[in-house]
Amino acid sequence: VYAKYKFNAGVIISCTPTSVGAQYPHRPTAYQVPTASVDTAKPGFLLRPYQTEAAQPNTLIWTEGQLLGWYGANIADLTGATGGFFTHEDVINFNMDAPNNIGNFTGDTMFPGFPGTTFSTGNATEEVLTYIEFPTAGMFQLGVNSDDGFRVTAGRAPGDLLGVVLGFFDGGRGASDTTFTVVVDPPGIYPIRLIWENGAGELPGNGANCEFFSVKDGVKTLINDVANGGLKAY
Repeated sequence: VYAKYKFNAGVIISCTPTSVGAQYPHRPTAYQVPTASVDTAKPGFLLRPYQTEAAQPNTLIWTEGQLLGWYGANIADLTGATGGFFTHEDVINFNMDAPNNIGNFTGDTMFPGFPGTTFSTGNATEEVLTYIEFPTAGMFQLGVNSDDGFRVTAGRAPGDLLGVVLGFFDGGRGASDTTFTVVVDPPGIYPIRLIWENGAGELPGNGANCEFFSVKDGVKTLINDVANGGLKAY
């Protein structure tokens, strides 16, 4: 668009205005996986808890190192896990104080793996791996309510450490929302990874939670809550 502005003194200024739009992360087309390669008969997530004696300082870079085993042996309770992972067919609505509720949703459940083998809940991390189905192309708003930090990425596989960052909070906080908008094109099934951390609180009652949801028309719905219109996770 070309525009001219004439002032009282007779001075004319000409310009071409530039419009700047918001930048949202895109899920690369290459990250889309064939539907046939995903077992859509098995809804849910794989969860890998990790806990150390070493103090978790509430930074995402430390959390990644913790998951890599850099800061000590895993003292999470892995009873019932396979290869360090739990299969979770429900939603991500965890609370260290369950069955008490905190955040946006009720029906809170305990984090798999915690309290750990030392009966503490601090210095803890949960890695969540899944495939999420986005039924249409376009913009989707996702969100995480957490105490403390988290990061959501999309990659070539659910455990891809070099995926595109979709949303994050790096630090300590009480139960709070972070929402983020992503662009999906084409529609389909994409690998997703969520990491969450609890940097403080050695016993239940000191606060630690994580909810993973989408937002549509102002309504929040947990991922994999298909009965209420939530995005499907496999």
